[in-house]
Amino acid sequence: MSDHNPVFVELALGARRARQKPRQVPMYKKAKWDSIRTDLKTIHEELIEKDKNGDLSVEDMWHIFKEGICKYIASSIPTKTIKDSMQLPWVTDHIRRLGERSKKAHQKWTQDKCKINQKEKAKALKHQHQREMWQAYWAYIEGLISLDEEEATPDQRPPKQKRLFQYIKSLKTEGSGVPSLKKDGQLITDTIGKVEVLNDQYESVFTKEPDGNIPDKGPSPYAKMEDPFITIPGVEKLLRNIKPNKASGPDAIAARVMQETATDLAPELTLIFNRSISQGKLPSDWKKANVVPVYKKGSKYIPANYRPVSLMCISCKILEHIIVSNVMGHLDNNAILHNNQHGF
Repeated sequence: MSDHNPVFVELALGARRARQKPRQVPMYKKAKWDSIRTDLKTIHEELIEKDKNGDLSVEDMWHIFKEGICKYIASSIPTKTIKDSMQLPWVTDHIRRLGERSKKAHQKWTQDKCKINQKEKAKALKHQHQREMWQAYWAYIEGLISLDEEEATPDQRPPKQKRLFQYIKSLKTEGSGVPSLKKDGQLITDTIGKVEVLNDQYESVFTKEPDGNIPDKGPSPYAKMEDPFITIPGVEKLLRNIKPNKASGPDAIAARVMQETATDLAPELTLIFNRSISQGKLPSDWKKANVVPVYKKGSKYIPANYRPVSLMCISCKILEHIIVSNVMGHLDNNAILHNNQHGF
């Protein structure tokens, strides 16, 4: 037995809650949709004017379309700055004003503590603010749990389940993103280094097709697939079915804007889609994606334990949907796929 006295230490450790940086959020309820629809017609006229000879590249057409719609969105949809203190969804304007009154009353009392009435007023406002804050909080929690999906209105977006998990996620105290990663026995802690490590990992598992022409398998016994011809009504239907809360891709064109202006955007996108198919090329923006690493399982230090989730341009995904529908229709109509054939 040792004759040393043990040393007991009590540490009160608590992880700090992740705080979001201030960000700009569009205010769609105050958007001038009629003005946007009127301005979008000029994009169609500009495309027709510059493409008189039909030799305008799909890259130039997309550039004209993107610059025009981004300009009209910036001028017709106001934005507001969202700070961390405003992230609490149960804090109404009334509660926020009450908190400001309580803060000002406390400042007046600290400046002149001889005023007893000012002290009582500051305490009363503080208690009222705390009481109404808790009442609004529990009312919000009860609404998340008890609101049925059938009772939800279009204004109550996103749906109940999504809002519930968003609230649970906001309670997380870990906000550091991707932790430190290991590569070749070395610990990578800086942001740029972690990005390069993950990029190398995703590139290593990417299937690289060999250069050269596709091998010739001889004449096909099936009918040749015709080039898909895209129509304005079909594009408009797909635009209207867009989920407005989906995140935008590298082009920063919001899904809500594309859904609200589906009738006006359909002619321009139809021109761009058909030109892309005829030229066999894609705009450079459609080849880019915002990649987010999502942890799967295992050690968080290993880059292979993170899967990439890509956010692509919504316009590109619409064209992809059209191409897939045409290909699958051709395969089904000609009975090319066997019943036992499947894939993941």
